[in-house]
Amino acid sequence: MSIWPLVEQAKEHGPDGPSQAGKQPRTGPPPATPEALVIHTLGFAEPSRPLPEATDDVEHASLEDERPAHTVQLGQDVFDLNRKSLLILRWEYRDVFAFGLEEMPDIALTVMEHQLNVDSLHRPVIQKKRHMGPERVVAANAEVQKLLEVGFFRECQYPKWISNVVLVKKPNGTWRIWVDFTNLNKACPKDSYPMPKIDKLVDATARHALLSFMDAFSGYHQIPLCPDNQEKTVIITDCGLHCYKMMPFGLKNTGTTYEHLVNKLFESLIGKLWRFTLAT
Repeated sequence: MSIWPLVEQAKEHGPDGPSQAGKQPRTGPPPATPEALVIHTLGFAEPSRPLPEATDDVEHASLEDERPAHTVQLGQDVFDLNRKSLLILRWEYRDVFAFGLEEMPDIALTVMEHQLNVDSLHRPVIQKKRHMGPERVVAANAEVQKLLEVGFFRECQYPKWISNVVLVKKPNGTWRIWVDFTNLNKACPKDSYPMPKIDKLVDATARHALLSFMDAFSGYHQIPLCPDNQEKTVIITDCGLHCYKMMPFGLKNTGTTYEHLVNKLFESLIGKLWRFTLAT
């Protein structure tokens, strides 16, 4: 049904009757505007509530007297009672904080491992080595050496899959290193493990005075990669050919594997005390 007849009817009638010149104004109450054209506007009678001012001031609290440089940050705007409780809590669990790759414990294979499930009918792809500038070469080689020292990398020979590294400079001047797993990801089917809905997570924070974020230090690198799939993650740099022993960033379905691990570890708490989601 078209609303244009109602629009024309509304134009012919005003609060004082017909608008055509030469006609006598009507007496009595003005004609009602068609209900379909009534627009309800929202008034702002209530004064706006003052919002708390955000502050970037943080307190660096040391975890151990032997290592004063290892600190955690606590906002200066936290109430004194909460501040004292949080400081006591971080001291009791100071052994779970990691400040380097060498301090991270590995997840047992019996708990969780990432599997690629590569389609056997998909032809392997060997990417041609891309040339990079001197600064990028130095950063890529340093990353490879760091991962070799902590045991996240290993050398390999005659791989059927080879991917290139991509370096992006971060705002602080350091380099973020990614791997171009485009070809490998195309050969892997999608994992349908359910991910949390952000609207439900936001609603769950209602009526709570404190919101805490748990950030895992290089969380992906704590999950082992299936040994049969490791040589499919080979990267090529000036240092040679190396593959991942731990789950790397950029692979397909890594987010669902990480979410599955978190749900498994905190199964008894999720929905009761805590809500978890993956942040990338």
